[in-house]
Amino acid sequence: MSEKRTGRSLAIFYDAAYPFMYGGGQRRLYEVGRYMVRHGWTVHWYVLKTWDGPSTQVRDGIVYFGLKGHTQFYGRNGKRTLKEALAYGFAVLTAKADFGSYDLVWCAQWPIFHIIALMARLVPWRSTMLVDWWEVWGRYWLKYSPWLGLGGWFIEVSLTQALARSGHLVVDSMLGRDRLTALGIPAESVTFIGNGVDVPSLTAGDPATGTSDLVYFGRLKDHKNVDHIIQAVAILKSRHSQILRLDLIGDGPERENLERLAHDLGVADQIVFHGRVEDDQATALLKRSKAFVHPSTQQCGGSVNLLEANACGLPVVCYRHPMGIDPAQLVEGETGIMVSPVEPQSLAAGISIMLQLVETDHVREHCIAHAQSSDWTAIAEQYRMLVEHLLCQ
Repeated sequence: MSEKRTGRSLAIFYDAAYPFMYGGGQRRLYEVGRYMVRHGWTVHWYVLKTWDGPSTQVRDGIVYFGLKGHTQFYGRNGKRTLKEALAYGFAVLTAKADFGSYDLVWCAQWPIFHIIALMARLVPWRSTMLVDWWEVWGRYWLKYSPWLGLGGWFIEVSLTQALARSGHLVVDSMLGRDRLTALGIPAESVTFIGNGVDVPSLTAGDPATGTSDLVYFGRLKDHKNVDHIIQAVAILKSRHSQILRLDLIGDGPERENLERLAHDLGVADQIVFHGRVEDDQATALLKRSKAFVHPSTQQCGGSVNLLEANACGLPVVCYRHPMGIDPAQLVEGETGIMVSPVEPQSLAAGISIMLQLVETDHVREHCIAHAQSSDWTAIAEQYRMLVEHLLCQ
């Protein structure tokens, strides 16, 4: 594979790449990567080939090298498959490229095995290495699975300790930084850079036709607790005679169960399952609503969807949970509210309060202003400054 470069060079490693696959992680890497291109860097992305046509592609100055390997990312349960993770790790391990010759090697945390492959190739000791560690599970690994959890905990502790000594770690929430330091990682080896959104494109455009009270945008998976939203809508209908309209945007393994639940609770006529839609349509649907409900309890701090909702003028209702959204991502009572315990009754109460606030205060203006500081240009510049600092050490 060709590696023609000019100026400083950056190699990105993540198994999925934007714009060939959509997702918050790959969008972050893409936005920062093309920003670095505009600042004179050569940027190469080593990724599993998920597109038709030549293995080498160029988008916005980023050169994508498609590696061969298993590309079925998700199993029937909606979780990433081990086979795909191992395939990407093996592809990185055996790729005919000198990764250590780049000025900077930048990795996303998942699916882990590619980081081990790069360490086996001694890349962190021959190049400056930066790793985005988005989810810090810590002792939660042991609750996740008594047996596999112990292995996950050991890998997380071992890898982060090694990377802190040989490279640098980036987290997308202050909660993540605190969890890494709790694992014994020196604070000077960790930098917080929040999630980003394309604020200009999100604020432009009109709402979709019709109206909605609530909206959810994301994968329909069990830990997202979308069933709690449906139950909350039913609670508000039966106890307070509030007939709320809900837009559910996204798809996933829980869709059939959620549709059945809505029917059983008698609120199916209040809910629209839109499935997966294009970005512009999703933005328009967000804008026609009043509040975004985000009840995930496996967010590990950061949330791109939360910022996208804020940029569309929507406040957020979410759970206060150790593995959920970082409270620092919200301005309580202005851009959102957090509720506890994790149960539909709490969510229903929070939704009712937020809908009242939206009617009486300048919540939408606060949300958009809050999102402005997370525009991709600002986030990418933070990365560029960090990288320049690391390379000068």
